[in-house]
Amino acid sequence: MIRLALLTILAFPILLFGQSNEWTKRLKWSPTYSIAEDFQLQRVIPSNDGFYMVRADRQKGSPVFIDTYDKQLNLQHQIGFDPANRGDAWQFERLVRLRDTFYLFSTELLEKNLKHTLYYESILSDSINFRLDQQVALETIKMPMRNQSGDFEVIVDQEETHCLIVTHHPTELNKKVIKTTLLGKGQQTIWEKTIKLPYPADHLDIRDKQIDQAGNLFILARHYRKGRVSRRKGVPNYHYVLLQYAPQSTISTVYTLDANNQLITDLQFRLLGDGEVVAAGLVSNAKRMETDGTCYFRIDLRQQKVIQQTVSNITAGQNTNMPSAQAVGDTEVPKYITIDHLFIRSDGGVLLIAERSFQVSKYTYQDDDILLVNLDKDGDPEWATRIPKKQSSYYTEDVRLSYYPIVVEDEVFLVYNDDGRNFTYSKNRKRLQHHKSVKGFSTLTVVRADGSWKAFPIAQNSIENLALNPNACRQIGSKTLLLYAANGKKYRLGKLQLE
Repeated sequence: MIRLALLTILAFPILLFGQSNEWTKRLKWSPTYSIAEDFQLQRVIPSNDGFYMVRADRQKGSPVFIDTYDKQLNLQHQIGFDPANRGDAWQFERLVRLRDTFYLFSTELLEKNLKHTLYYESILSDSINFRLDQQVALETIKMPMRNQSGDFEVIVDQEETHCLIVTHHPTELNKKVIKTTLLGKGQQTIWEKTIKLPYPADHLDIRDKQIDQAGNLFILARHYRKGRVSRRKGVPNYHYVLLQYAPQSTISTVYTLDANNQLITDLQFRLLGDGEVVAAGLVSNAKRMETDGTCYFRIDLRQQKVIQQTVSNITAGQNTNMPSAQAVGDTEVPKYITIDHLFIRSDGGVLLIAERSFQVSKYTYQDDDILLVNLDKDGDPEWATRIPKKQSSYYTEDVRLSYYPIVVEDEVFLVYNDDGRNFTYSKNRKRLQHHKSVKGFSTLTVVRADGSWKAFPIAQNSIENLALNPNACRQIGSKTLLLYAANGKKYRLGKLQLE
């Protein structure tokens, strides 16, 4: 009997994956490809004939690769830009697309000369090859001393028409100024200015920056009243602010986003393009520190004020059991619930997708449940759903962790790695098994319009010894999801039709 039970357990993964479902029938895999260097996938860019993949290792002197694939996932070309002739000081930063032209941004750090320079170069292409145009210096930081290099940010707007360069000078990190440059067509400078922050820098925690087509810069930040702690005597010690800088102004318009003495644990915002901004997030009671509600703000940029504010509790029927902390031994380990995605619905509502992650010990990291909260156009929760999962790793940059979402009409699709044993349990999945290695399943969870959901195994990772990399998966069509599974220098691509 014991031997029979053991055989059943060992055979379970084969039996599970042997039962195909509607999604495995829609999934097409490419051959397994090999690459010369184990470089991280930086970006996937759709094209009319397929898509491009940009691979690079953000280390000094490392090359950059652009791979071209057709719609059938066949690799057409692999082009590498080797910076060996530029020296070890060169480092890839980002590749962006503006108005169908690709630009490669890089930096050069010359510590002996106390110079840190940001460059760009356009990528010229024909049907077969890519080549770099002349390198152009955008900004140089004069370092006060070694190990004080400052840094640069490259931010692109939603329509991919403008590029914002943010320069952080090392001598200004504790001051209230940030140098910004907005670039337009052909990388022409639209404006260049040094903006002033309305509060001391040590009282601000900048969370996000975005630009719109009109050239407005928006900065979302936490404003701390006294010291960088979340609460004092059970009362929130910070609130969120949205700072708007008009194209010709260095002084901001400040929008205060407060949740009526509740603690906003995380917040995101989106520019609607019609003179309005929507921000939404999660809140908790400052004393209990449990995520139990939502907040919603609508800002009218023409009137320069918050025109709608809604703070709501997640009711018992919507309870997601998402505590912000968990007792481990005699210590309280924070479980950070981070909003990863904010989707604006066609009816004006909002969908928030968040994940809970925390550090179990000095060497162990864990990504747990996915939380989805659907808000109506007035900011009130319609439903909240928790997708249980457990993923752990011995290092925080493990590419097998986390998930990737795609929204198609009224449904949400989530892909992530899971342990095959979790598919045998009920919907509540109270006895979750940890996913720790490549010996798991690529999983697709479908969340319907009413918040109900179901998980499907779509690939057994151990068959090809390749694990899904959720952060490298991308939407490449209105109803097409590109999957990326890798292990070391080997990888394969999958195309999943979601219709």
